[in-house]
Amino acid sequence: MKRKIIFLLPFLLILPSISLAHHKGKKVDAVTSATPVLIGQRLAIEVAGNFIDLRANLSQGGFPEWKGAKPTEPLIYYSTGGDPVGYCFSVIKGKGDLGYLLLSTDETRFPVQEFSRAPAPHQRSEESCKRIAQSLIKEAQTLGKSIFVYPPSAGVYFTLFPVYQGKKEVDRLIFCSRGLFLLPKEIMKLRSDLAPKKIAKEAAQNWELILNKNYQLIEKYPFQYLADVPIYAYLIFCHPTTTGAFLDYLGLKKREESKQEFVAEIAKYLKEKEIGGQVIYNIPRRMKEVATARGLEIQVTTKCRDSLKAEEIITFSDYKDQIDKGSPTIILFSFGSGAGKDLASAMAQMVQFPCIGVGYSSDPTGDYLIVHESLVNNEKKENIVQGKSPYSRTGVSFINWKATAGNIIVISVSKP
Repeated sequence: MKRKIIFLLPFLLILPSISLAHHKGKKVDAVTSATPVLIGQRLAIEVAGNFIDLRANLSQGGFPEWKGAKPTEPLIYYSTGGDPVGYCFSVIKGKGDLGYLLLSTDETRFPVQEFSRAPAPHQRSEESCKRIAQSLIKEAQTLGKSIFVYPPSAGVYFTLFPVYQGKKEVDRLIFCSRGLFLLPKEIMKLRSDLAPKKIAKEAAQNWELILNKNYQLIEKYPFQYLADVPIYAYLIFCHPTTTGAFLDYLGLKKREESKQEFVAEIAKYLKEKEIGGQVIYNIPRRMKEVATARGLEIQVTTKCRDSLKAEEIITFSDYKDQIDKGSPTIILFSFGSGAGKDLASAMAQMVQFPCIGVGYSSDPTGDYLIVHESLVNNEKKENIVQGKSPYSRTGVSFINWKATAGNIIVISVSKP
């Protein structure tokens, strides 16, 4: 299993052209189980083009800059098990880079995973990761070509470099693409739960809808965006940075302190324990302590998308209601086997990606969370075309509520 992601790579790259015949006539077969069925690359390019066109023409939550834009040839993202799970397209018009679109490779999952005006995830920090990796290997060793790993869970990306001694692979270096720190090799053993059968059927229908443009554009689709919630660049780690931006919105950052100082103070509160050199943060439990120390009493409620306990579940409609009331949330995308069992299991996962839920957008292709995420070392700055809308800023992403594997934890804050 350890060598799977390396030695299967040449074979995985030819799968898209083979699987295209399965979809002849622009028909995605009805799915009756959660068994993955690969979508061909040329078909995915057509779906990407149709989605870009749809998003460009929405009157609310649309990206008018995407009118006339085209998807590039995609880069394939791989799961921790070495399977192709994502087609990542840059969206370009002329020489301008207008963002990215991430599609699933599997018709049992919803086609559109996430999209944004930011550079594609693999473009943000690959060179920085490579420089660090180069400094860690021995003189006689060389780095292989980087492989981008997407579990798939929103916001969770790893950059993997095989290390060679001659022609023999002797090691692997795996980096958190967001924080530029080395991850334990055990991270590649994590797996996500398969999509439930009911989602697989709905997902197949969604592929057909976008492929054949079986929708009508109407004047207004459900949309809301809280533009005044701040976006913090990545400062220390994701958890304290995200919590800092959220508490700044609540007015808890002192005027005289810098964002760096504010987030560093929050990090001391959020740290719960350390496992194998990895710091474990607990936002729901510790955030209240931060607020109290700064003179604000808050109530914190934590729920999740998937749970066997009905009282723990939050629906997309529930989330929309909070946004409509002007209340942003902290969202944790939790990844790992069993993450969907209940809230405790989701909170216990080693891999979590925090961001701030600041809005929603629904269209015929799905329901999307609009989130503010902290970006680190954005290396691709040239040719980034500025958007006209506040939600087209770098750091604002649209993530499909149903598409992400694992679980979604929603942390809500209110005043007593």
